[in-house]
Amino acid sequence: MDREIFILKEKLLVDVVIKPNRNINDIIKILLKDSTVVVFDTIGNFNKDLLPKDIVLFKYFWIKSINHLYKTLRSLKEKRKFILIIDSITFVCDFDYKMIKSTLNELWKTIYQNKCTIICINHFRYESENDTLKLIPRMGYVYNNFISYRIIINDQSYVCVQNKRFISNKNFN
Repeated sequence: MDREIFILKEKLLVDVVIKPNRNINDIIKILLKDSTVVVFDTIGNFNKDLLPKDIVLFKYFWIKSINHLYKTLRSLKEKRKFILIIDSITFVCDFDYKMIKSTLNELWKTIYQNKCTIICINHFRYESENDTLKLIPRMGYVYNNFISYRIIINDQSYVCVQNKRFISNKNFN
């Protein structure tokens, strides 16, 4: 991933769209090179053992509900200039789709108070259109209007989009 595009800037909400079974450890390894990273795991599939043993700038929280998410966000109020990864933001619509706006408000409040960047892992879902299956992000239109960047990661490449404008396309090879 080309970090210069978005990660080094503060106060961003970045949406990373991946296939449902993809592990985020590779993304975290890239970010941990020179940033303090906090991970909120909402689905319980993150494996800390796959990360290098010498990482010290790392915090991990298992988030069990939306209220627990809000409480844990508020507990970070003393921290500054870190990257928060939420794997996966789609748990919000799994609990209550009406909570998306209030959750986004809490995320932006945290971003501005803590001068941090939040990366939300969003998953593709399959949708049928004209007898063809399409992969589309699970978090919908309202969510899309609140994010700074969307990065769509496929098997071999990624695409970065800002406010529906194409920014970058890179191959992993």
